[in-house]
Amino acid sequence: MPMDPAGGPPEGGSSASRGLLFRLSTSQRPEQQLDIVDSIVHNLRAILNSDHGISPSAPELGLSLHRCLQDWDSDQATVLDAIAEQINRFESRLTDVEVEEAPHSNSVRFSVLISATLEDGRGFKARTDMTASGAAEVEQLVTKV
Repeated sequence: MPMDPAGGPPEGGSSASRGLLFRLSTSQRPEQQLDIVDSIVHNLRAILNSDHGISPSAPELGLSLHRCLQDWDSDQATVLDAIAEQINRFESRLTDVEVEEAPHSNSVRFSVLISATLEDGRGFKARTDMTASGAAEVEQLVTKV
């Protein structure tokens, strides 16, 4: 993807596609800082879509997605605990993390609701749909002021 001079995607690119160089280059320009909630949603997608052991520098990062999909019907509590543990460990901007089953459509394998508190005290809720292929889609639901 072509980059603009600030290190981000060309005009009109989404904030989710902006990498570390862009975030660093805008850290001194408040008008271009990423919204904290968008950043957390983006990070949750990365955490929940990472296979366990994929990162040599963070060997505990990631879920065994295949095992989560396999275990969902027989041991939902273990899967929910594993998701909460990953969020607690790798997304420090959230506290009081709770993960529970959410209603889902036939197009996904299972869905969870993530509830937490942001550093500034606001409530945070996101829905995560796990597809049969093992991909996690994270969508922000509510941020309370």
